[in-house]
Amino acid sequence: MAHEHCDKCFSSNCSHTSSCPLIFCSNGCFARMHKCKHQDHEYVCPNSFIPCLNAVYGCPLTIQRSHLTRHLRVCPAAVVVCSFIYNHEYRFDKLDESTFGNLVQTIAIRDHIWSEHCMKLERQREEMFRKLRPNTKKVEQKPKVIRSEKYRYITMPECVLDRGSGIICSTCRKHLRDLEEEEDQRIEDMTEDEQQQMIEFNENYDESSNLGTLPSLLKTSLTLLNSSDVPAQSSSSPPTTTDASLYEPMPIISDMETTSSQIYRLRFFASKSHSIDPYLFNKNSRFHCDALCRRDEIEQHWLVHFQVDCILNTSLIQQCPKAQYGCEFQYERLEPCKINGESIEIRYDVNNDAIAFNWYPTIVKNSKQVAHLLDFPTELLEKILSHLDSLSLRNLSRVCQHLRTLCEQLLPSRGVVVGEYQRHSLSHGESVWTERRKHWLFTNTTSAIPKWQLKAPDKSTSLSQHLITCPYGEKKDLEQEPPFQLLGLPNPNASK
Repeated sequence: MAHEHCDKCFSSNCSHTSSCPLIFCSNGCFARMHKCKHQDHEYVCPNSFIPCLNAVYGCPLTIQRSHLTRHLRVCPAAVVVCSFIYNHEYRFDKLDESTFGNLVQTIAIRDHIWSEHCMKLERQREEMFRKLRPNTKKVEQKPKVIRSEKYRYITMPECVLDRGSGIICSTCRKHLRDLEEEEDQRIEDMTEDEQQQMIEFNENYDESSNLGTLPSLLKTSLTLLNSSDVPAQSSSSPPTTTDASLYEPMPIISDMETTSSQIYRLRFFASKSHSIDPYLFNKNSRFHCDALCRRDEIEQHWLVHFQVDCILNTSLIQQCPKAQYGCEFQYERLEPCKINGESIEIRYDVNNDAIAFNWYPTIVKNSKQVAHLLDFPTELLEKILSHLDSLSLRNLSRVCQHLRTLCEQLLPSRGVVVGEYQRHSLSHGESVWTERRKHWLFTNTTSAIPKWQLKAPDKSTSLSQHLITCPYGEKKDLEQEPPFQLLGLPNPNASK
């Protein structure tokens, strides 16, 4: 606690004799203060080490306060969920799993499998709720009221300031006191037998007891009774009921088991336990990304959506003009490339559910100079891994145990941490969500492409060469066609 003089002193050269001595900050921020203020200075010192603001969400880093703003951009617990939604419109009528190298077909197969799986889960959930509803009972809801301690049959509506502790405001307390005084005055005007009858009724009163027969003396003050305690006077005013099935919790024990969770989606595609019907195909599927991204990766993640998903069926993939009649010919009109113009192969990573790029699609191998990656020193491998994107680190961690151990060391600086929560049912019927564990993983964000260029067509991908042999093209013998007449010129075959 600061002294009386030190509390008002802000001079760094104070010479007051009765105060505590002046000291410098032990963290090296060059601040000078009275010794009794050193503990308070720790809360604002820019050089003091503090845990990250997202420590409760899994960030393990302890940094200086002055570096906190810069850290939040790369914090592993500051996860952003991609909200990209796009309608893919495909121009073919059936799917073909044999054309795995076809980018559009592969993405269409992904959209079809995921949409069918989501619809299947929705049907299962509706079927489960349908089975639960007949077994539920209708429960009666009783409004919360304030009950008099002196006369148990006198009640009033619940106080708006009550938060479950039973404490009411002074206005409600005064109103309840006035009701008790009115009841005292009414009982005093009764005879001794009537007073004894009211005393016995008040002592034996129970809000859960059967009140089918009320004393005649209470009929004049029925407005003071709780409406839930009074039986229904007629069938035209039934008690308020509610269906318990409306409050039945969802049959999910973890938030990672929902279709909006990317971890659940990655596990589903990695299991490969799915099949497709090539003829039951939705040509206008709706794509929801829901990918987890770091704050420093969300920009390049959105660039992939704009450069691939938004131009998938327009500028990126060129189709035959006869595609509406059934022609399946198509080729990539654009291709990603490096700064020097070298081509980059674009592909779809099925296991990670992401668009990927092969920066070196063709590698010339020299048998005399072959260096295996695992033969490199650990320091050199760590240097190589530090320059890879998150998708490459995710795939590389599945190669072997040694590379997986090296990739795990980069999780605090390159990965994300996501908490998994599970549902617990309490004894009184309500449900709470508690944290089960934290998941560390690499995102499926790939590196951004420097630029795009027109792809040089060859004989197999040239649209002009294809139109010559297109089976859906209309062929005409031009020699048998009558000559056409230009507008504005006389017809030479016309009779003069």
